[in-house]
Order: sequence, then C-alpha cells, then structure tokens
Amino acid sequence: MIFISKFIIRISAYFVCVEIQQLSLYDMVKASPPSWCFGPGGWGFSQREMGTATVEYYCLMVRAGKEVECKEQIQHILDQHEVNARLYFFQRKLKKGNGSFFDVPLFTGCVFLQTERLTPEMLKLIRQTGIYFHFLPRNTTPLSIRGPALQELKHYVDYGEYLDASQLLFLPERRIKAVSGPLVGLEGSIYKVNKKKKQITLFSKLRPDGDRFDLIYEDAVVAAPVPRRER
Repeated sequence: MIFISKFIIRISAYFVCVEIQQLSLYDMVKASPPSWCFGPGGWGFSQREMGTATVEYYCLMVRAGKEVECKEQIQHILDQHEVNARLYFFQRKLKKGNGSFFDVPLFTGCVFLQTERLTPEMLKLIRQTGIYFHFLPRNTTPLSIRGPALQELKHYVDYGEYLDASQLLFLPERRIKAVSGPLVGLEGSIYKVNKKKKQITLFSKLRPDGDRFDLIYEDAVVAAPVPRRER
C-alpha cells in the first residue's frame, strides 16, 4: 500500500509540473495582475535547452513610455558588474491613415531579461538603478517564460527588436506565406488580414494586456517565369 501511495504522489507531481510549463505569460498575469512596486526577488524555474547552456527569459513590467530608458539603465549596471545578461524591448512599425509611419511597443511596459540564472545579486543590482519594475507574475516568485510563450519570444529575439513590414504572398485556399520579415514562421498565428490598411492581426501568447496585436505587411513581388525558347 505504501508503494502504491508513493507512485500516485509521483504521478500527480508530474502532471502538476506539466500544467505549470504550459502556462503562457498572459495566463500568469490573469492569475496575478501586475502592480508597480519594489520587492524582494527570487528566481524562477530554469529553462534548459538540449545541447546548450541554461538560458532563462523573464519579463519585467516597467512604466509605459519608459521602456527604453529602463532597459538601458539596467543593461548598463549589469555590464559594469560583468553580469552575463541581455535585455530586450521590442517595437513594431505601424501606418497612419495619412500614409505616414510610426513606432509603437510590441508589448507595452515589457522589458525582457535573458540570463543564465536569475540570482539575488542580480536583483540587487537592478534595484540600484532606482527604477520601478515588477517581475511577472510577482516579485517574490518571478517565473521564467516557458512553453508556447517562450517559443514566440525566441522568434522575436532571433529576428531583432524592431519589427518592420513583412512581404506576404496570398495563395489559393486562403493560405498566406511570409517570404521575408518578422511574420516568417508565424503564419499559423494569423487571426485576420486588413488588405485596405495592409495590416495583419496575430494571436500572441506573450501579451500581458490582451491576446492579439497588429503588424504591417507588403505584397510580395513574384517574378514572372522566363519563357522557354523554342528550338
């Protein structure tokens, strides 16, 4: 009976861990809305990648409109103390009704931290900047980003911090193929297309303030096939 009880406990713990891994950043925020405060930090679960060193990604909520300033201040103090970490703040290009372009945050108020391990020493350095920040889901128990949200974040990290227009092909049977730009690889996340505004809406697992966002696109130019010469 004791052996069976231990087996059941282990199985239950396994499924709890699996469920935690599937939580998106948005799910975390819905369970615990962010607030502006300092607080003692901890560290989240590690994200191990096959054949590589441990890499973790965390989200810091900062004041809207202060993302670039906060990112630069935190990066500066971490670099000064030779801490192996990098911060990301993603922006996207959109188009006004008059045809001019402007930049907006991809995730308002969000700065992402990449590090091998989030330590108490690192948190102490971040607090020394004097900026207001809040780790998600909470300062006392920050969790690293995992599952589908992590895969989406890695896509943006690989592409770059500025998401401009993508080149799209509209194929038969309502299929869409991105041939260049940040939408390459995200075709499965497309929610709707506004061909008049040249704007495409995507589902996201990373947005703490909603589940969709817009990016602009251009029609890809397909070269006409070269006619074959008759012999």
